[in-house]
Amino acid sequence: DEIKKALQRIAYSPANTDAFGRLTGTGQRYNDLAGQLRDATASAVPEYGAAVRIGGDKLAEERAFSLGRDLLSPKTEIEDIGFGLGKNPSQDQIASAKQGLRSYIYKIMGDVKSVASDPNIDARQVVKAVTDMSSDNARAKIKALMGKEADALLAQIDMAAQSAAVRAAMATNSKTAVRQYTQGAVKEMTEPGILGKAL
Repeated sequence: DEIKKALQRIAYSPANTDAFGRLTGTGQRYNDLAGQLRDATASAVPEYGAAVRIGGDKLAEERAFSLGRDLLSPKTEIEDIGFGLGKNPSQDQIASAKQGLRSYIYKIMGDVKSVASDPNIDARQVVKAVTDMSSDNARAKIKALMGKEADALLAQIDMAAQSAAVRAAMATNSKTAVRQYTQGAVKEMTEPGILGKAL
């Protein structure tokens, strides 16, 4: 277990990661070795496998969480998911990656600021989340991470996107209505009254 941890530390050391924290080829080989050692040890000593399942592989789960948190970033490529999780990721790693993705979604929604022109912050939070998750690359990465579970999430995103489109159309119409009302009021105020017409 200590050798496995040491291999993981070497894999993710600055010497074996790029500027974005992704594993280089050498880093990937060290990480694969760590995974192979974990699996071989779990196979040889069932108690170790049970302990890892209960306690989890802390380093691998931390990496998986970071991967999930950065999943929708343009710098994260689809192949980074396989590199980051390894060939045989545990259920805990996958759960940690999903948790990282969830924390990112909560963060981007929480960062939406209130503006005077649109006080409906809930709707604007949904629009922001939909914007970040609706590109083809984002959808592909979500599918690569979540597998079949992604279908339900992506269906909800599509529904939210439709609602956002309707809301945007309504907002545009509302602006038009406000503009027309204002123009009408100004016209009414500037037109001559009965006295003016008589004159």
